[in-house]
Amino acid sequence: MKILFIYSETLKRNIYPVTTKKPLYANDEIPFGISYLSSALKQHGHLTDVLLITLHTPKKHIDRVIQSYNPDVICMSTVFREYQTIIQTAAYIKKKYPAIILVAGGPHVSLNPELCIQNSFDIICQSEGEQAITELINSLENGEDLVDIQNLWIKKEDRVIKNKSRCFNQKLDSLPFPDRKMWQEYIVDNKTPISLLVGRGCPFNCTYCCNHALREVASGQYVRFRSPKNIIEEIKQILHEFPENDTIYFEVEAINVNMDYVEDLCKTLHEFNKTLNRNIFYGANIRIIPSQDINHLFSLFRLANISYINIGLESGSERVRSEIMKRNYSNEDVYKVVRTAKRYRILSMLYIMIGLPTETLVEYEETLQILKKCQPYSTQLNIFCPYPGTVLYEYCREHNLLPDNLRDLGRNVAVLDMPQFSKKEIQKQYYKFYPRLYSKNRMQYVILYLLSLLVQKYGFARLYPMTEKLINKFKEQKL
Repeated sequence: MKILFIYSETLKRNIYPVTTKKPLYANDEIPFGISYLSSALKQHGHLTDVLLITLHTPKKHIDRVIQSYNPDVICMSTVFREYQTIIQTAAYIKKKYPAIILVAGGPHVSLNPELCIQNSFDIICQSEGEQAITELINSLENGEDLVDIQNLWIKKEDRVIKNKSRCFNQKLDSLPFPDRKMWQEYIVDNKTPISLLVGRGCPFNCTYCCNHALREVASGQYVRFRSPKNIIEEIKQILHEFPENDTIYFEVEAINVNMDYVEDLCKTLHEFNKTLNRNIFYGANIRIIPSQDINHLFSLFRLANISYINIGLESGSERVRSEIMKRNYSNEDVYKVVRTAKRYRILSMLYIMIGLPTETLVEYEETLQILKKCQPYSTQLNIFCPYPGTVLYEYCREHNLLPDNLRDLGRNVAVLDMPQFSKKEIQKQYYKFYPRLYSKNRMQYVILYLLSLLVQKYGFARLYPMTEKLINKFKEQKL
């Protein structure tokens, strides 16, 4: 059978020079969900393709793709940010092409099945979809009854069949490697780092994240890792398919939650790297865990050539981290990790959020101070948005902080309007973030501020390389 995947990329903050035809800038923006589903279906002899839509995709282009490809089933994946675009697209397709079966999945669907099934979809999928979608397409091809497929809610005549969720897949090695080739026509820079999924699930309960809720949609162990051997096999495939690429990012919520696993993976990578005739660099997410031997962790990273790390700091205020985000580490722990990374020649990037519930301007200033003190290699700033299904969403609802029509505006537009930190002030500080962090004098500040406004506020993405170059120059002057 022929399956068309539709993925929406309309509101994601993107400061890179993308276009309507190429809305993804880098390889690491490829969504894993659809990529794994496509590989699973191809493994069973089915044909797949993907249509990536944006705010500017005309309906006639959607028609052209559907009429040319003539799919039997259209599958859509959605997060909260893209939900409105997806349901509007589904409604258009269902009205014009009623014979095509519409299926929806993704985190927003898994957390809100009762809401999502009310739209134009014929079927929705809760939790992991590889086995469910394969059973569905095979059953459709063979003319079999669809009633008992786990993970699926199925509209049948005037009722909805709500099948129970199957256990989380405990054998991630059994999955085929994700289909990256299908996305290449939509990517601006195909030589950018490629992400490789090391595991699934997260053991932590960050209040801005929905992992705690996704953990409840099925039974079985939620946090799982692939075997190092299986990961090496995928790296080999990546290097074969993308011979000009020299950087691979290990995508998992926090690779260092299991030190025995890290040790096994890093030693396996070390042996594999010795077989290559060129250097391959790796990156990973880590969690700051105060009790962990950070020197041992980073020595393993150096052994494996894991040369850069991403850390979700979010706030430099210890009160905000402990009371609002439920994170149990101090600012001194942050300094220690960044300092130690520098000693091991590992580049660190810190993710920051502004506008968290109860945060004050003074506490945001603490974030700037910790960044100036520890001097990470890079930072990325986002504006907080309360996503349904998270603890902080409920907090905002209970304290009347939610706007009347909550929308994720791309993480670069202020959402909350708090008495101690207004929406206007949050937005102003967002534009001032990089100038305040990296400029050495008034002239540098003015230049960087103007560039930041042009890139972040007015969308002059082609000025981003110049802005990044100036930031790096100013950083070097401050060191």
